[in-house]
This record gives sequence, structure tokens and C-alpha cells, in this order.
Amino acid sequence: PISISPFMLDKPPYDPVKSFTHIAYIGSVPNVFVIHPSVPDFFGLSGPAGMPKAVVDKLHDAINEVLATPDIRRKLEDFGIEIASASTAEFTDFVTKQVAEWAPAVKASGATLN
Repeated sequence: PISISPFMLDKPPYDPVKSFTHIAYIGSVPNVFVIHPSVPDFFGLSGPAGMPKAVVDKLHDAINEVLATPDIRRKLEDFGIEIASASTAEFTDFVTKQVAEWAPAVKASGATLN
């Protein structure tokens, strides 16, 4: 997951306290570490099943607006992050395909969620 630090900009175009209140628990989402360069890596934001479309659309638009901010883009690109946007349907399709592709390897590894 990716979060935008309010300290990356002198005057962010959003309220860092109020604007992200509903996703404050993002820090509790586990990270996946890439072990081999052939494994694709990506950042994305997912919500609980059944999240209302209006909420999904509002988050999608707000995140894309922040990622379009020149200072944010530059700082992320300085870290080697290539910014690409996808529709919510495209991202869902991508993640679904990734889960199907990697499920056998994860199952064979014995890895579990805790």
C-alpha cells in the first residue's frame, strides 16, 4: 500500500487530518516483499467487499488527484516509483489475475495469513 505523507509538500492540496480519516487503518495492512525481480510489484488500494460504488469512486478520484500533483509525482518518481492509473475495474481484473497466477505458489509454500 502507499500512503502520502503530509510532510512531502509544504502546503498539501488537501487536509492531511480530515481527508484521509476513513483510511487511517491503512498502516495495519501487511506489506508483501518482492523476493525475485521476476515477480511483479505494484501499489494499490483495496477496500472491503461490498464498499459502496460512490465511496470507491470518490477515493479513486481523490487518490488520482493527489498522485497528479507535480510535487508528489516528482518525489515518488525520485524513489523509482512509476505512477500509472487504472480504472477500478482494470485494477480488480489485474489483482484477480495475480491471485490466480500466484495462488499455487503461495499454497505450495505453506504461507498463511496471521
